[in-house]
Amino acid sequence: MQNILYLSSSGELKGGGQRSLLLLLERLNRGRFNPFLLCQSDGELVEEARKLQIETSVVPFPSLKKLSLFTIIKLVRFIKEKRIDLLHTDGPRNTFYGGMAVKLHPHQSPHLLSSPSRGEEGKERGRRIPLVWHVRVATPDKYLDPFLPSLCTRMITVCKGANSRFSQRARNKIITIYNGIDIEEFNPEIPSKIRDEFHIEKDTILIGTIGRLSLEKGQKELIEAAKEILLEFPGLKFLIAGEGKKEYKNNLIKFANGYRMEKNIIFTGFREDIPEIMKGLDIFVLPSHSEGLSRTILEAMASAKPVIATEVGGNPEAIEDGVT
Repeated sequence: MQNILYLSSSGELKGGGQRSLLLLLERLNRGRFNPFLLCQSDGELVEEARKLQIETSVVPFPSLKKLSLFTIIKLVRFIKEKRIDLLHTDGPRNTFYGGMAVKLHPHQSPHLLSSPSRGEEGKERGRRIPLVWHVRVATPDKYLDPFLPSLCTRMITVCKGANSRFSQRARNKIITIYNGIDIEEFNPEIPSKIRDEFHIEKDTILIGTIGRLSLEKGQKELIEAAKEILLEFPGLKFLIAGEGKKEYKNNLIKFANGYRMEKNIIFTGFREDIPEIMKGLDIFVLPSHSEGLSRTILEAMASAKPVIATEVGGNPEAIEDGVT
């Protein structure tokens, strides 16, 4: 039995990375692997992991500008107490803290990805606990990307587009594993109730996007595009699902209302019923400025919806132009 410690940059389930992590934990072979989870914050991911009988704790990882030796020591103690064999991280910050903890930890794991090091006399000294960084975004971090690969045994990228973040030497540690989804959740044969909820006629074309409301997710550009489209097709409706900072959300609503599109654009707020929303759309749009490999693209495809997306990150690896 191998003990795996997962570090998550959030305890919420609002992001694709955390949803992917939960799916992994649900499908993990518990006969071979014993998972532990430490989350940056409390939230639904923490609750769901505990329902799976996974030992889960909330451990804030402070900004590296306010480097916390206490957090590193806490990780070292946890690794030692639980006899962790593998560390799995999902962001630059927790990769740094995890990497420092692994370097300071005296226990040497003989398992999994590590390779033996040898002393001057050629004798095996043991193996450092392997650290795997699951790189879920393609946007580079110019300060940490040159350094963090040295802390990692392996790096998993969710698309080949993310590999360009790193030097050629660091890429030797990379393996690309595309995100997976549960396609049974997105069965297009099961009717959606989302149109009834928002009083949208069956013959009305509904175009939608799903994601955190933020500048980099491109909802503002979608609203600008909707303005032009509605000049020619005034009967269309647009659905924007997701939540973000209150001020930014209010600015988006004001922006849409400024074009007098309040009857054509629906802001749903945060939704847990993503499959219902996907099945209710006619066209899915992903207007993001940057992405790794968006789960929503895969979910839209599983729901048999045509996808329009920006040419960033792993989007071109998932979409065949003019076909999907």
